[in-house]
Amino acid sequence: LPVGGSYEVTFKVLIDETDELEPGTTSIVNNGTASAGGVTIDFTDVTPLVFVSIEKQVSATGLDPDWVDADDAPGPTIAVGQKVYFRVEVTNSGALPATVDLFDQILSGGGAPHDFRFGGSHTTIVAPGQTVWTDVIEAIATAGPHEDRASASVTVTEGNDTSTVVVVPDDANYFGATGAVVI
Repeated sequence: LPVGGSYEVTFKVLIDETDELEPGTTSIVNNGTASAGGVTIDFTDVTPLVFVSIEKQVSATGLDPDWVDADDAPGPTIAVGQKVYFRVEVTNSGALPATVDLFDQILSGGGAPHDFRFGGSHTTIVAPGQTVWTDVIEAIATAGPHEDRASASVTVTEGNDTSTVVVVPDDANYFGATGAVVI
């Protein structure tokens, strides 16, 4: 390296297991030294962590506290012809703002995928440490089991670098019931 020259080092941190991180950890600090020509320089690199999760929820009323995390069937039972409500909770537990766009897929029971929006917009930015919810989607319950899956396209930007964040999809189930039992 010539006198007055520079050398750029790029770190890529891959974390494949978060269970051992201390709760509230938002970055990884790497300390090291670089040596050349008898000169040693200490350096510190801080890598922000990004954790974004989604939770698709279903409700018979559309009101708090009636929202259910119904990942598995059957989910709540809702009378056929009554309203069923859906929303998605997005949590950014990381250290960088996350740009989020949601998609929906009907896995069973029929119907059209839901068009989840945030205040009317398909995309939102979720600040570090924040949780946001989509606008509520209203549908009419139909007979039998229903399973829908929400997934997300998420990116984060730090300086000039934009990265894609992998987010685990989340399901919501409900059962559309017909008839009644009179005793």
